[in-house]
Amino acid sequence: LSELRMLKFGILLFAGFLFICCGESLSQNVKVSPKSTSNKTDWDARRKSFHREFFQGLKDRLKKEALSSGLSPLIDSTFPKEDIEIRFYLFPSYIMPSYKGSAVEKSLFQLKRSGSNWSAKIIRETLCKNNSRERITETLNSPKSNWENLWKQLQNGNILTIETGIEDGLDPDTWLYIIETKVDGEYRYFYFWSPNEKSEVKESVQIAKIFNLIAEEFDVSDVKAN
Repeated sequence: LSELRMLKFGILLFAGFLFICCGESLSQNVKVSPKSTSNKTDWDARRKSFHREFFQGLKDRLKKEALSSGLSPLIDSTFPKEDIEIRFYLFPSYIMPSYKGSAVEKSLFQLKRSGSNWSAKIIRETLCKNNSRERITETLNSPKSNWENLWKQLQNGNILTIETGIEDGLDPDTWLYIIETKVDGEYRYFYFWSPNEKSEVKESVQIAKIFNLIAEEFDVSDVKAN
């Protein structure tokens, strides 16, 4: 009987040892999220500060991008007040769109009206299979719905009044969409990361619809938003 008791005691002691070891192992591998102590107001302020600094720095980046694409910076361009120029930029992240078998690192779509003459072209910088880069400029045909109707749709889409929007929880390391305009002599620009027509953020929906309109009207699917 005493031997049986000793055996039971030994089993219980061994089980207790295993429990303690496993408990220590679990405590080392399972991360318990503490209650957030961050202040939402502080987070909003930091987030807005980041966007403000990014927005201000974007002006210089757009100048460099224009020059690298063989264009004059739109902000410095001078032309009659009745003329129009709009530029649409797309900077993909890790997963790049494809054009004729090559990955598109960035795209610049240019829409212009000089007097009564409209024109459109797209400039793509592609990464070829041998890791070389190539700039491809394509002059586009008239939009499917004609030039004036396209311009009316863009105006109805608030392209002249839309502002840069900020979306909660959005990782800046995503696709960047930028629109630059010079209309009636006024220059402006705005951007959004990965705009989506199904977003709850108004600006995200507006910019997505504008890019999707351009993609549809000119059959340039690689500038399409979600």
